[in-house]
Amino acid sequence: MILLSRSARPKRAVDEARLQDGFLSDGSVLHEWVYSKVRLAVGRYPEPSVTLADVHASTSPYGEVVDQLALLGKEHATANYDVVIHCPVEFPLPEGVDPISERFRTLSDELMLEIVKTLDVPLHIVTGSLEERIEQVLKIAGLPQTA
Repeated sequence: MILLSRSARPKRAVDEARLQDGFLSDGSVLHEWVYSKVRLAVGRYPEPSVTLADVHASTSPYGEVVDQLALLGKEHATANYDVVIHCPVEFPLPEGVDPISERFRTLSDELMLEIVKTLDVPLHIVTGSLEERIEQVLKIAGLPQTA
């Protein structure tokens, strides 16, 4: 998992750098870190009582390595992102799709928002239906609205 996180971040960073005119993405260099951090701390199916404080308090033997990856991700995001648009977890996973639990999703969402707030990058949070979110993102990005 650490190797996946370590290799995915540079690949994403290189792919982003190729897009000189800007880009919209459904992820960031921080996502792999968030996934690794939460999974190592509490697993993919944490109990409903597990909190973000429990994630931070974890003493996983690889936790320090994973946290160092966060520093690289934060550095990249601060230097290269004009804005972060956060779409909080508002919809459940489809029936029969359970690679992670809803609690894992919520903890990951909370951790992502926590780390993004430490960046020197404007943050927008969009909520609502899929259509409402798309309209908000297009407006924030200065792109033409859909009909």
